[in-house]
Formats: sequence, C-alpha cells, structure tokens
Amino acid sequence: MILTFEIGGSSIRAGLYDPAGHRVLREARAPTPSFVTEPAADTGTILERLGRRLAELAVGLGAEAPDAVGIGYPGPVSPEGIALSSPTILGEGRDRPVDVAALVRAHLRAPDVVVVNDVTACGYRYVAEGLRDFCLVNVGSGVGNKLFLDGRAVVGPGGRGGEMGHFAMDMRPDAPLCQCGGRGHLAGIASGRGVEAHLRRAAAAGPTTAEIVAAFHAGDPWTRARIAETAAPLAHAVAGLHAMVGVERFILLGGFALAMGEPYRALLAELCARAVWDLGQDWDAMLTLGEPGDQDGLLGLGYVAGRSR
Repeated sequence: MILTFEIGGSSIRAGLYDPAGHRVLREARAPTPSFVTEPAADTGTILERLGRRLAELAVGLGAEAPDAVGIGYPGPVSPEGIALSSPTILGEGRDRPVDVAALVRAHLRAPDVVVVNDVTACGYRYVAEGLRDFCLVNVGSGVGNKLFLDGRAVVGPGGRGGEMGHFAMDMRPDAPLCQCGGRGHLAGIASGRGVEAHLRRAAAAGPTTAEIVAAFHAGDPWTRARIAETAAPLAHAVAGLHAMVGVERFILLGGFALAMGEPYRALLAELCARAVWDLGQDWDAMLTLGEPGDQDGLLGLGYVAGRSR
C-alpha cells in the first residue's frame, strides 16, 4: 500500500496508489497549514499542524500504516529528504530547513518514506508514461521547474538547483516582494499570488484570483495586458532554459496555469518566441499544458515510492 501526499502552498492532495495499474485508487484533499492560514503561529506550530493534517488524511483513506509514503514538497529538497526552504508554507522570517521524512515518521507508521520536490513528483508521472527529455514549469502559489534528461530529474548534489521561481528577474530595489523575502523573484511576479498582487497594485480595488481568471477568459483587455506583464518574465526564464540547455519540450502545470488554460499557454508561447532568437522553433508545439485533473503529483510519487522499494 503506497500512500502519497502532494503538499502545495494552498492545499494537500493525498492518495492511495496502485503500482500494478499506475492509478490512484482513492484520494482526499485538505488545506495546507501555513503562514497564510495561521499568521500568528510560529514555525514549529505550523509544522506540527502539517504533520497532524497528513495523519488525518491517511486515516480518512484507511492507510494509517502504509508500506511506503511518497511526499512531494514545495521547495528545494536535498537527496536526504531535507527541504532547504519552504517559502509558500513558512513565509519570510520563519523559513528554515525541514526534515520532511522525520516529520512524516513522527505522525505515521511508515517504514519507507521518499521525499522529492513537488514539481519533480509531477514529472515522474510523465516519465512513468514514457517521456524522457522535457522540462516541467509549474505556476501555482509559487513558480517551480524541473528538468528531466533521459527520464531522470536533474538535481544538484545539495538539492539547491531547479527553483527558477527564486531567480531575480527584476533587480530594482522596489521590485515586488517574494514570499521568501527576496525582491524581484519570478515567483513574486508570475505565480498566482504574484499576479493577484500585481493586479491589486494596478487597480483601485484589487480582484481575487478567481475574478482574474474569469476576466482573462472573458477577454477583458485590461486584465489580459496585466497578465502579459507578469507572464513576460516567466517567458524569458523558459526561453533561457531552452537557449542554455537545448530542451525542446516544456509542460505547463500548476493550479493557476491550468485554471488560466489554453489562452494563457498560447500567450506564454508567443512571449517565449519573442525572448530568444528564431532557429525554426515552434514554441506553440514546444510548450503544452499538462494532463487535465490534478493527479500528476500523486501518480508520480506513487511511481517513485514504488520504484525505491
């Protein structure tokens, strides 16, 4: 019995994975305890509540004592399963390294615990289904990416690479503030939270993310122009990966990106084409939306946890 958790900045998805059929048998969801939902809580309290939330989800799925647990965590993760930073959960000032495997074992009876970055987890769903060389770009409450070559995630020995969301794209001293405390980071500009903050600054009455998505799909010119302003730095980062590494397939994932859908993908592809020289690339074909639904992480984690046994 393989229990999987995809921990996001806003919600946790949990699932029971069937390795024989590469499918999720049952799943559940709950809000993620974080500095956003519990602004008065300290780091230890947030992490304790996170561990208890995982245990509650396991009980709900009937998996209190699984054979293995796969965890997808939102931040850079070392090969030892240490999350080096968790800005979407712990926020500025409270962030610190987290031994995610130890946190899980403190709340669940699990002999095998595998911890990977959440975007890496999503990528292994596509590896399990036959893809070899590609890059995932996740746009949700943060921005993440993961490069896969020959079916393996490219990870630095210390787990410190592969987080383009915390690459500074705006070097001005008054650039938008990121959740990690840095300024001008891609995640602070192009994530769902970053986009909402950008439109709030530009409008007299700031719209919610749901209102932004609705206005974008309705073709509102002002909203589309503001979205293009936030998508341009993301396009530069994606085009830069192509220029430097040569990868020619990008899969766009994440709650915000998938909610924005095909018009957002097409806009990003157009901006990518402008950001790098033309050697005959077809950005419209190179940049695709991920599979519909939200099981990428659960399927990928089940594959990784099952393979490690």
